[in-house]
Amino acid sequence: MEQIMKDFTFGKEQVLDIARKLKEQFSIKPRRPAMLEELSKIV
Repeated sequence: MEQIMKDFTFGKEQVLDIARKLKEQFSIKPRRPAMLEELSKIV
């Protein structure tokens, strides 16, 4: 995800928005704790 943000500097807000939505979606029933940890690093 960090590499995507570096590559697409013009769409950084869109990437952060997607990361926030994914974090919100998967934090209800945390079946993927590793993904939530990675999203927390970005957001």
